[in-house]
Amino acid sequence: MYDSVECFWVDPTGKGIRTFRRYSRDEDLDCPDKPGEYSFHSASVEIGDDFDMIWVDESDGSRFVASLDLEEFGDDPRWPTHCSCGYEFRVDDEWQVNQEPVYEAADGRRAWTSPAHHRKPTPGAMFDTFWRPQLRKADGLAISVVCPNGAVWCIDDQATGGGYWTREGTAPCLTVSPSIVAGDYHGHLQNGVLTAG
Repeated sequence: MYDSVECFWVDPTGKGIRTFRRYSRDEDLDCPDKPGEYSFHSASVEIGDDFDMIWVDESDGSRFVASLDLEEFGDDPRWPTHCSCGYEFRVDDEWQVNQEPVYEAADGRRAWTSPAHHRKPTPGAMFDTFWRPQLRKADGLAISVVCPNGAVWCIDDQATGGGYWTREGTAPCLTVSPSIVAGDYHGHLQNGVLTAG
């Protein structure tokens, strides 16, 4: 059971967090700290949260986070060397420099809108999924919100069972129907409040 959460609107600040990530795709090297079907060795190190975000804009109006050139960071001593289980990364294991946009509410609160970089998304954070222009409604927005369990729900996307949600009001004070199922959360969004589920 989750508590009710009042929604609040957040916008990207133009700044982003960057992390160095190492991981192994070797199917014979499962990580004992992360058992399961998709077990693999992985480690990330945050290198700062005040970088200018770098985006790629497409001709159809969509936008996505740019991949950064690894050569620019190759000699940096902050690259992780080991997985949490003790596995030492090999030179031929994967290298990534990741970016994650920083979001902020009008009152200055920071919010996280994805589970990247070991942060849980901020429940109640509502934002424009601007990189998916095909989902925009009449108000020009494609709205997503973080549910009380941390799952990100795109209100304007198609439901897994088919059909779409309807939304009324002005963000963040929306009423949406029918109900929401996101992971282990089931509830409603009414007058800008995600009900307990």
